[in-house]
Amino acid sequence: MPYWSSYFDEFNQTNNGLALSGAFYKEDQTRLIISLDGFLETKNSPIFAEVVKKILKLSSEVKTVVFDLLKLTYMSSTGIGAFTEFLAVAKQQGTDLFLYNLADKIKTVIENLGFSKFFNYVDNVEEAFEAVKTGEVNFPALFRCPYCSKPLKIGKPGLYRCPLCRQRITVDAGGTPKRVKG
Repeated sequence: MPYWSSYFDEFNQTNNGLALSGAFYKEDQTRLIISLDGFLETKNSPIFAEVVKKILKLSSEVKTVVFDLLKLTYMSSTGIGAFTEFLAVAKQQGTDLFLYNLADKIKTVIENLGFSKFFNYVDNVEEAFEAVKTGEVNFPALFRCPYCSKPLKIGKPGLYRCPLCRQRITVDAGGTPKRVKG
């Protein structure tokens, strides 16, 4: 049993309107999927943030975390704050975070509060793992902006401008994105 499952069990016993579960993607211990079921609001968001931060700090081998929000029925602004709270920890650990199965009403709240630029949204789990993969590159492919880390879908090697930070980048034939100086 993975070490983090005890954190989820402890969290779930509090019966606070939110249940957490987790699984490695295809048994790859560098890729973790965390599923949320219920609502994330003022009462449970601080505890949720602490659980995720513990997992991120204790698991240096996890490099990608996808939050499956299919069963998340409500998220308040403090729930969004919980996600932003552990974004810094993830960045320090070199871990990429993605939101998956996000309901339109929750995505609207995130956008209205101005937090959408901090989150990576994916349409499927494979897209998240493709965005951070290394090795052989088949274009079109997903890469991270070397300035702001936004996932970018790149059709072929060349010069591009990140739509989020507006910085210029190049992607070579080997799939390496680089900053453009000047």
